[in-house]
Parts: sequence; structure tokens; C-alpha cells
Amino acid sequence: MKKIIWLKIFLTSFCLLFIFGLNANALNLNDAFKVTDNSSKDPLDTLASKAGYNTAQTNLNQIVGNVIQTVLGLLGIIFLLLIIYGGVIWMTAQGEEAKVEKAQRIIRNAVIGLIIVISAYAISYFIINAIGQRTLAQ
Repeated sequence: MKKIIWLKIFLTSFCLLFIFGLNANALNLNDAFKVTDNSSKDPLDTLASKAGYNTAQTNLNQIVGNVIQTVLGLLGIIFLLLIIYGGVIWMTAQGEEAKVEKAQRIIRNAVIGLIIVISAYAISYFIINAIGQRTLAQ
């Protein structure tokens, strides 16, 4: 049994290393750390720019936007997991009324939470745009 588990771990690791190795070759990143011009450019910036990332400095608005986007993504994942959990409880209730009510309560609360999150995002988006337009007008 242990041999099978170790074999699965080894094959998974080998496949992941192979896939990531192909990805690096596909992006033509083999010479990414070689600085071709005579500037004192950071090798990591060179690697990032060759991989297609923007290496320009970000401001506070972009950082806050990225944080909000990440949090909303995590909340979406939590919503999806709650819906799946409620659905599984409902499907395995086997006619027990208490489990069905629990599943309905979980799904209802998840949908209400999603509505609150979307509303908060819409309100904050509206306020930030209004402030931004007012700042540009002055």
C-alpha cells in the first residue's frame, strides 16, 4: 500500500515538474536572466517583463483594487463551497426534515451573503467613481 502511495506522489511530482519545465521553454525564458543591454536592470524585472508582466510601479489605487479583487474572489469561492455543502446535505437528507431545513438555511444564508457582498461592491464602486470624477473636475 505504501509503495502505491509513494508511486503516486512520485508520478505527480514528475508530471508537475515536466509541465512547468515546458511552460518555461514555451515562454522563451531560458535566457531571461541575461541582461542584453548595458543598463543595471534588475534580473527579476527582466524575467517578469519577458514573461509578460508589467514591471511598472503601482500606486495605492491599484493596490487597493487588487486587494478588493482578491477578497471578492475568495468570497465567491466561499459562496460556491457553501452552496455545494448545502446541496450535499439536502441530497443526503433521505427525507429527514431537520436536515432539509438545515440545507435550505445554509443555501439561503449563502445567497443573502452574496447579495450583501455584491451590493457593498456596487456601492463602493459608485462612490469611488464619483470621488474620482469630482477630483478630475477640480
